[in-house]
Amino acid sequence: MKVVGVVGSPRKKGNTSFLMEEVLRAVEDPVIETDILYLSDYVIEECDGCDLCVRDRQCPKDDDMTTVEHALVEADCIILGSPSYFGQVPAVMKTFIDRSRTMKMQNTRLKNKYCAVITHAGLRNGGQEMVASSLVNFALGHGMLVFGTCEDPVSEGFFVAGSLQKDDGWRFVKKDPLAIQTCKSMGKRIRDVLKKS
Repeated sequence: MKVVGVVGSPRKKGNTSFLMEEVLRAVEDPVIETDILYLSDYVIEECDGCDLCVRDRQCPKDDDMTTVEHALVEADCIILGSPSYFGQVPAVMKTFIDRSRTMKMQNTRLKNKYCAVITHAGLRNGGQEMVASSLVNFALGHGMLVFGTCEDPVSEGFFVAGSLQKDDGWRFVKKDPLAIQTCKSMGKRIRDVLKKS
C-alpha cells in the first residue's frame, strides 16, 4: 500500500510541508509506503485549453506532469495539501489541477483512490474551507473516495486546517495544537482505511 502526499505550495519547506510530514508520520506502518511530491520541484506548464486531452486523450505539453501522474496512479491514497492564497489554492496547485484533466480523459485514472486534504492560512478564517473545497472538488472530479478525520468530533474538523493566527498574536503552524492533533488523527484514519480495504 502506498500513500502519496502532494504539497501544492511554492514553498518547499513551509507550513504545508510541515503538516504533510506530520500526517505521514502518523500513518507510519510497516506495510504502508509513503512519499511526498513537492509540486514546486516540477516544471508543469499551464494548461492552455487546447482540448487535445479530450480529442486524443493526451496532452501536447512535454514537461514533468507525466512524472507526477505516474506517482499518483501508483498510489492507493493521495493527500492533497495546499495553503490558502487569498482564499484560493496557489498557482502551482491550480496548474496541477488544470493539467490533471488528461488523467480524467484517460478513463479516469485516479478513480477509487482514497483522498484526504490539508490546508492552512495566516488568519484563523483565512480561506481554509474554500481551499479544502477546491481540493475535494478536484478529487470528486477524478472519482476519488474522499474522507476526513473521525477521532474527536467536538474539537477536530473533517480535514487538517492550520492557522498562524492565535488569540493574542501569531505563531508558526507547528505551534498550532489543534492542527497537530488533527494531523495525527488524519494519519490514523488513513492507516485504518487502507488496512480495511
